[in-house]
Amino acid sequence: MVSDKKKEKPTLQNIATATGYSRNTVSLAMRDSPRLPEATKRLIQKTAEQLGYKPNLTARNLSTGKSGLIGVYASTLHDAVRTEIVNGLITELRSARYSPILALGHGHRGSWETSAWIENLEQLNVEAMVIVREFITRIPARMRETPKIILGCQPHEPLECDYIALDRYEAAEIGIDYLTDRGHHNILVCANKDSHFALGCEEEIQRKGAVCHSTDTLQLSDSAYLHKLLSYVTDNGKNFSALIFGDSPTAVEFITLLTEQGTRVPDDLAVISYDYFPYSRHLRIPLTTIVQPIESLVTEAVSLVQNRLENPGSRYIHKTLKHRILPGESA
Repeated sequence: MVSDKKKEKPTLQNIATATGYSRNTVSLAMRDSPRLPEATKRLIQKTAEQLGYKPNLTARNLSTGKSGLIGVYASTLHDAVRTEIVNGLITELRSARYSPILALGHGHRGSWETSAWIENLEQLNVEAMVIVREFITRIPARMRETPKIILGCQPHEPLECDYIALDRYEAAEIGIDYLTDRGHHNILVCANKDSHFALGCEEEIQRKGAVCHSTDTLQLSDSAYLHKLLSYVTDNGKNFSALIFGDSPTAVEFITLLTEQGTRVPDDLAVISYDYFPYSRHLRIPLTTIVQPIESLVTEAVSLVQNRLENPGSRYIHKTLKHRILPGESA
């Protein structure tokens, strides 16, 4: 006869009995304590996994004052870059034996620090927060008690927290240099005119002695933006030989519109864009892109989390990672 009694959950004592170590040693191993040899920790952690042990985060919080929780905040996941970064963060933080909590500020109209999700993360007693955001220049004093690691921001040395930055000016320089090296000296910039990337493109085009064209009258937020841009290119296309976009999905859609009207890419117009695009290799005309080092961003961010929690009083670490060009057939 099969018993209806639920199977008891494995405990630290069960793991201790199975491995031959004391309960205290098992507890240290499950907290990844540096006091134990790596081989000992791996053996105990593997045994715990095989037994199906699940740590009681509430109990650990009460006994140690540490939750093991790491908040990951992003305003949205509407693009491939943020999605890849957040997926990587969740995976890497779990591998580092933290418990990540994802908070999305989609629909929030105010500044990021006023989001209810940020308040919720603080109420959950997260040990640190990783904020995935481009435009951050200050951390309010009231929010500095919980460590913040900013990921993907524009470099800003006065920022009073750790960060892993991406310099959009450097990305623009890479893109413009790629085009001018291939003989393009009349370039149309298709990006938000006030963005760091657009400003960087304009500066680099001028530095190269090339001619910068822009679409200041067109707004990216306009639902008819691509068709208006197509009309602009049709009327003025002889004035420039290349287009550089600040967004890869927009560039892909525009290439489709160009080819449908008979424009040959890249023979008539070269197209290049900023932003990682996972399917660029599989397009009929593979897109040339300036891409972010997503894996390095994630690895460096988790390293900063660990360093900040282990060395809470240490100086802030500011790192800026490099972009690279991913050649395609569109330019």
